[in-house]
Order: sequence, then C-alpha cells, then structure tokens
Amino acid sequence: MIHRSTMLLCAFLLATPLCAQDDLGSFEEEYARYREYLQRPALYVRVMAIERFASTGEVRALEVLLERYLKPEPPAEHVSHLIAGIVGESFSEPEHLEVFLKVAKKLRKDEHAWLWFQIFWIQVANGELEQVVEAATDRRSPPLLRAVAIQALSDLGEAAAVLGVVTEILGAGLAKEKVLARTVLAEACAAALVGAGELFGEAEFEAAAGLVIDLLDAEKTSMRSKIVIARQLGILFESPQLYLSAEPWRGLLNDGEGGPGDDQTRVVGLEDGVTVPQFLGIEGVGRRIAYVIDMSDSMLEPLTEAEIDALRRPVTGARGEGVGLEMIEALPWDRIHNRFDAAREALKFSLQQLGDNMEFGVFFFGSEAHPLLGKGGLVPASERNLKAALRALDSVQPGPPEENRPYGTLRGYTNLHGGLLDAWRAVSKKALSGQEHVDTDGFDDGCDTVFLLSDGAPSWDDFPADDLAEPDIVVGDAEADIYERGTDEIVEYPGPYVELEHLYRDVWRMNLLRRVEIHCIGIGEAEAGLLRDLAELGQGQYRSIGGED
Repeated sequence: MIHRSTMLLCAFLLATPLCAQDDLGSFEEEYARYREYLQRPALYVRVMAIERFASTGEVRALEVLLERYLKPEPPAEHVSHLIAGIVGESFSEPEHLEVFLKVAKKLRKDEHAWLWFQIFWIQVANGELEQVVEAATDRRSPPLLRAVAIQALSDLGEAAAVLGVVTEILGAGLAKEKVLARTVLAEACAAALVGAGELFGEAEFEAAAGLVIDLLDAEKTSMRSKIVIARQLGILFESPQLYLSAEPWRGLLNDGEGGPGDDQTRVVGLEDGVTVPQFLGIEGVGRRIAYVIDMSDSMLEPLTEAEIDALRRPVTGARGEGVGLEMIEALPWDRIHNRFDAAREALKFSLQQLGDNMEFGVFFFGSEAHPLLGKGGLVPASERNLKAALRALDSVQPGPPEENRPYGTLRGYTNLHGGLLDAWRAVSKKALSGQEHVDTDGFDDGCDTVFLLSDGAPSWDDFPADDLAEPDIVVGDAEADIYERGTDEIVEYPGPYVELEHLYRDVWRMNLLRRVEIHCIGIGEAEAGLLRDLAELGQGQYRSIGGED
C-alpha cells in the first residue's frame, strides 16, 4: 500500500493548536507561528509545525520549507528526510512543481533521491510524463535518480511508459555501467515490470520481461541483484520457486511451463552454504539477514492461550505446506512463558539454521535501539559468531517488577524506528553513519532480508527532548497505557517517528532503492495495520500471533 495522504496521527497530542488544521490563519500568521516553533527543542513539535505550515498549500510556504531542506538544523539528515516527505504530500499543483524544479535542478546528486522521488511523482500526476521518462532514460543523470524516476512511473500505474523505459534501458545494455548503476537500474526495471503486470501477454510486455529475465544470466549481475530480480519475477509469475537463472523464467513467459519443479527448494541456484532463512513460520529469501526484535517492557507479558496456540501451529508457506513445524518441535516450551521468551527461543532456532555463507545481525529496540553483537554491523554466520549470539541472548535477564510493571522490566518503551534504522545501517562488520538509503556500502554489504517482531505501537524513537508543554497535551506511560493531561511546564516528548505516518514514510525512504524484503510478526497489542503495511512495502509476509490478523 502506497500512502499519499496528509493525515496526522497524533499519538501523544489531542486537538492541539499545532495538530488542528481547521483553524489556519493568514499566511503571515502561520509563517510567524512556524518561525516561533522552529526554535523549539523537541523535534516532535518542530515537525508538527512543519506539517501545519505545509497545510496552507501556499507557494511561499513551499519555498520556505525547501530552503530549510537545504539548510536543516540538527538532526540534519532526518529533518531533510521529513521535510521532503511532507512537502511531497502537501504540494502537488503545477505552481508548486515550478518551485520544486527550480530548487531541485541544483540538487542532482544521489543523496537527494528521496526528494526527487516526490518531484517525479508530482510531475507524473500533473501530466508531465515525458519529462519523467526522459529522466529515467538519460544516461547523464545520476543512476539513483534514474531509478526513482522508474519507480515513480511504476507506482502511478504508467504501465506503457514503464515498458518503454525498461526496454530502452536494458536493450542498450548495462554491462558498461558502473557497479552501482547496474545494481539499481537492473533492480528498478525488474520491480517496475511487476507494476506493469496489467499488460501481461502483450508483445511489449514480453519484450521487456525477456530483457529482465536475461539479467539473471548476465556475467556482471551480482548475487544480490539476482535475488531481488527473482523475487520480482516470483510475484509476477506467482511462482512458489525463485530461480536464479533465466531458463525457467523464459519457460514461464513463453508457455507457462516452469523449471525443474523441485518442491523442496525455495530458491533454485543459491550457492552452497546459503539456506532459506525462517523465523516464526515465515520464510525469507536472502543471504544477509537482520532480525529486529522488540525488547520493550511489555514483552514480559505472559503469553495468552491464543498466543501459545498460534505459536504451536505451523503456517502456510510459499509452497503451500506447513512452515515452522521443525521449529515448533525443537523449541524448549517449558522455558517459554512470556512474549520475550518466545521471541528469544525462536530467534535462537532461526540463527542456528543459517548457512555458513550467510551474514546476520540482531537489533533490539526498547527506549533505545542497539545491536546484540559488536558495533552494529552484519557478521558472518560462523560457528564462533553464532555461539556468541546465543550466549548474548541467554544473558538477557529482566529487571525486577516496578510500579506499572508487574512482570518486570526489559528496555523501556517501543523504539521501533530506531531498530529498523539500525538494521538498514548495518553492513558487513560495521554500521553506516547515515544516508543509509543511498550509501553504496548498503547495496553491496547491507541486509537484504528483515524479520521484524513487535508487540505494541511505536512509543519512542531516537529523538526525545524536553520542551514546553502544549495545551491539551497528553503525557504518560505508553507501555502501561496510562495517560494524563499534562500540568507540568516542561514535558518530555518522543520524536516524530512515534507517528505511524512518519515511521512508515521513513521506511519507504530507506527501502525505496535498497529493496530489502521485510517480514513482520505482531504479537499482543502490536500495531497490526502498520506491520501489515511495512510487510507489503517490503514485499514480505505479515503474521499475527494471537492478535489481529
């Protein structure tokens, strides 16, 4: 599901002057209010002020916000990312497009791919299809900007234009392109082909599909790209098997006949020492696996009968049979009493099934997000690293019960965004310092599959701050679901990523070109809609354990 709404999801604020937009004043009044809130310590408050100012729809407001995009205050990267997403959804008229293009023509660098994606989307929506096609096919343009132009065409259902772009780009060949360009353009073309599936059977579609399929046998196509391309073709052909060579897909394209039909093999063509990763009954497809696991205090809630029943029940996998039966039989059920016990034991089982040519990282999130091992990078699934991970998992012990924490404490609130950000920044043996959506190392050595498990709605992120209380603010303990109308002059705000819209949009940004497969598992009071949408965004699966399906 691609969201292009301006809906505010005010998890902590009730009908505040910032949140309400039906009482907008003149531009001068709103600009004065915006400038006042620009100085506030809390990013949460500043972002709400940006949203309110953007809701004026004024060309002058767009000019002000784009100037701030260029010169953001700390945390600079996130302020720019947030502004790009907000203005992309708030300003979509032809007069706005003129302002976007005037500013963005000086920003033709990969780091601005997220802003350019908004611009290309607005261009297509305003009938400037030819300009976006030209941007996608111009070899002088930065490759990531070309890739997001292809994605915008696909997202807006321009199937005929997509097929023309794919045919032109792949027909000219990618062999002479640099590594990053080959990667992002090949994968963008494969993903766009899925978006043009309505023309399946047409000659133009078969020509474009044949070029995408040929990429699997191209000498310079990386294993990462082969996996991404195979995922797209699997969706297109509804194939339970993913082939990493071209011949089986050609058969499906030409006469509907597939490959060898080995129903015991999910991915046909993976090298030795690589397995199909599984976690809590979900099969992934990848070699670099990131597990993002909730360690908020509520994970100590005892399992309900419904949750235990769901955990003990195999699920239907990609090939139709029950998945997870081996795990169910292997788990030490006498040691599983609460949600975290279940997550920990399932994680231990999953790690031990990884092939020795794979890499993994485990990222916990409570009030803060942190890696299980090392400096936040992915590590080889060697015997030594797996033993270290199992020891670290077994060493996690709950704190004693406290007021409103009858079952003890783990790591506090639910910083879901921080956990996901850590996963996208993880590369082999280290972590990226930023620009995780476009950094070359992220494509080469970053995760290609994410398993996310959470038991509640986001309640914290990496950007909390003390700030002045706003009228009608609601403060409280999100883990215990206890809220009170604030009376203190100073309150502690979370950051903006507790809002589902901002969190979803930022994962969209991170994954726009990385194309990580995202699988989500919800347990207890998990935010089912968000997890389902994230799984759809990452072309993965969603599973609810004893909660809302």
